[in-house]
Amino acid sequence: MKKHTINTIFLFLLVAIACKRTTMITGIVTDRGTGLPIDGVEVHLIASRFAKHGGTLVVDKDTLTTGTDGAYALEVSSARADNVFLRYIKKDYIPYSPAVKRGDCKQFDAVLNPIDAYINFTIINESQSSELYIGTNGNMYGSGSGGKSFYRLADIPSTYLLKVPGGDNIQIYWDSEPTSLAKASYTDSIFCPRNDTTEFLLKF
Repeated sequence: MKKHTINTIFLFLLVAIACKRTTMITGIVTDRGTGLPIDGVEVHLIASRFAKHGGTLVVDKDTLTTGTDGAYALEVSSARADNVFLRYIKKDYIPYSPAVKRGDCKQFDAVLNPIDAYINFTIINESQSSELYIGTNGNMYGSGSGGKSFYRLADIPSTYLLKVPGGDNIQIYWDSEPTSLAKASYTDSIFCPRNDTTEFLLKF
């Protein structure tokens, strides 16, 4: 019994030491709408350190594309790294970048939100502006996930169809000036069901 306990402690210490030198992330990527695994997802694990004159330098990186089972396993050397970055990318899905700590050795099952709904804007240009900027942020999974975009309409049509992630409350921002989303003059929120088109009256 004592020998078994000693072996268990020794194995735990070996794993702990290995995790200080490397970062290992495994898991399965699934679709938030269907709950099924997603194939063709690019998964990137990047270890980087701060450069002396600003910016970052890549210490190590590991990348793969998921198969039909949605599974992935990535490992990078992070002994000389300051940060580790994990990102999931697939067309017609909101990119996802969850927080990862240097030295993590864990399973992380990612859930991607499909871009499977539409907002049909009916636009009324009361201010007679020559330009309109529409922004949306339908991503509910954390910062740095690429859910923010501005759409410039040089010649403003009376209607505008924008594809968004369904099953979420979509934040809408609009302005006649190119600005950041946080400083947009007009904001609103609307729930967009999956695989459906939601009507939105936009006045500015």
